[in-house]
Amino acid sequence: MRTIELSNHPARRRERIERGIATEHAAIYARHQSELADHAALLGRLQAERDEARSKRRWLRSIGLAFNIWVTRQQAPRAPYIPQRESDEVEKISAGMLGEQQAAEFFDGALDDDWVLVRGYKNRRGEIDQLLLGPTGLIAIEVKSVNGVVGCVADEWWLDRFDRAGRHREHKPVVDNSGRSPSRQLNEPTDLLAEHLRRHGYTELQIVRVVLLIHPRSGVGEVSDLTVHLLTNRPAILLERCVKGQPRILPESHVRDIANLIVEDHRSHRPRGRHPADRANTR
Repeated sequence: MRTIELSNHPARRRERIERGIATEHAAIYARHQSELADHAALLGRLQAERDEARSKRRWLRSIGLAFNIWVTRQQAPRAPYIPQRESDEVEKISAGMLGEQQAAEFFDGALDDDWVLVRGYKNRRGEIDQLLLGPTGLIAIEVKSVNGVVGCVADEWWLDRFDRAGRHREHKPVVDNSGRSPSRQLNEPTDLLAEHLRRHGYTELQIVRVVLLIHPRSGVGEVSDLTVHLLTNRPAILLERCVKGQPRILPESHVRDIANLIVEDHRSHRPRGRHPADRANTR
């Protein structure tokens, strides 16, 4: 299988968050160092005044200053609290990147050189994690690395978590930062890509849409009125349903042409200037 990596948006986002974390932590550290310096300066002044009072035998003042010194020492600035909220976000992004890589490695081991995997395609409606293109057609895949049981009704998705004893612990919606469910995350950019391919003559090509749960402890729960073609937690099921036994509808020349159209469309939506994490590599 040939892989075309257009860009790595999660890596860019993780790098941006990590830079923000480093800047925030540096500011917290600098503020703490300034507070420590101010505290040390205050102690130094009090100790100098105490020593002066002692030298002049002003015992009551020296005792009062000694007490002030003790109180001031108790008020030394504590080590700063370092917030972990953004660090948790970095871990979430890293887990998602690992899940996408695991899926890509599975496809690479299961499919021959007739197939192309396009990673990181993006247009103005969003990003498609992976596009699997070969003789039996084109598959758009949204990869989710979530620990829990995912269910949905149409475009409303949720995640349920259970403890080891099977007790329900958490129920929450599954949405991205803009509030879109996985099906909307996948369908919106896929619809736009389908329009682009139709304009170039591929009017009959249906893009199969799949949400793939890749976390080892993910599961599929209640599902109804699914607005994508498949929701599964097993890459093998994806291939069985969408590849194996399906008719060969795309000759090799069409596969190459569609891959080129996808790359060109991605580049047409790319902002000016390139980020080091973005690349258009093939292997």
